[in-house]
Amino acid sequence: MVQFEWYADVEEGEKSCMPSSYAVFGLGLTDEKYFPLVEKYLQSVDDEHQLVHFDFLESFFEKWGVNEKTLPILLKGAFSGQFNKPFKSIAKNLTDEQRKLIEHQIINYETYDKQTIEFMAFGKKMNK
Repeated sequence: MVQFEWYADVEEGEKSCMPSSYAVFGLGLTDEKYFPLVEKYLQSVDDEHQLVHFDFLESFFEKWGVNEKTLPILLKGAFSGQFNKPFKSIAKNLTDEQRKLIEHQIINYETYDKQTIEFMAFGKKMNK
């Protein structure tokens, strides 16, 4: 993983992809033991110039759901790009227990950060 460097298989811009992206995407969908690698990737990704990992995150949450193991990835993923749409794979399958897990985790976050997470997970602010 090298921040601010890109694969050369697409034009520069939103589809730019940091080296290691394809490997991290594949491994993250294969086994839970790679979740720390996904977290490290999301901390390294250029959140202003890369959006291609949005589709990976959609697939990730569709496969693994929201739970204590995936919550750190949700939180980092919400801030890993300037996305203009929420993770639909979360909202369509969310249980009350998962909603409470997220609410509990972000209770001490700054308002703006809470709103970002709420938008990415639910498309709007959570009902209190």
